[in-house]
Formats: sequence, C-alpha cells, structure tokens
Amino acid sequence: KWQQYQQIPSLEQYVLLSQHEIVAEVYSRQGAKWLYECLTGDATLHFSSLSLDVVLSEIYAGLLLMEESED
Repeated sequence: KWQQYQQIPSLEQYVLLSQHEIVAEVYSRQGAKWLYECLTGDATLHFSSLSLDVVLSEIYAGLLLMEESED
C-alpha cells in the first residue's frame, strides 16, 4: 500500500502507529522525496498540514498495548 500512497499528490504525511509499543513511523513529503522518522516515548508528532502537535505518549494514554506473539 505504501507504494500506492506515495502516488497520491495531496498526501503530505503517512503515519503508522505500533500496537505493541509506543512507536510511530512517520513519512513526510519533502518535494519529490519522502522523509522517514521513527518516534518513540514522549516525542512530539507534528502534523504540518494541520498545524497540530501531539505528544506520542498521549495518543497511547489509557490503551493496553498488545503483546507481540512469537510465531
């Protein structure tokens, strides 16, 4: 899906949140390229198109994280 999302001209950011730990993978469009960031813990997630900053740990507050299975 990521390959397809990159082709959407209006898409500025793509954020993946882990269900196992407090981690966000953030892809941000920088002209014709994409910048990758991996945020953890109390890092601030910045949504430039929304002028919004959110502390990552606040997104996860009150949630139970799923244990990763060892398959």
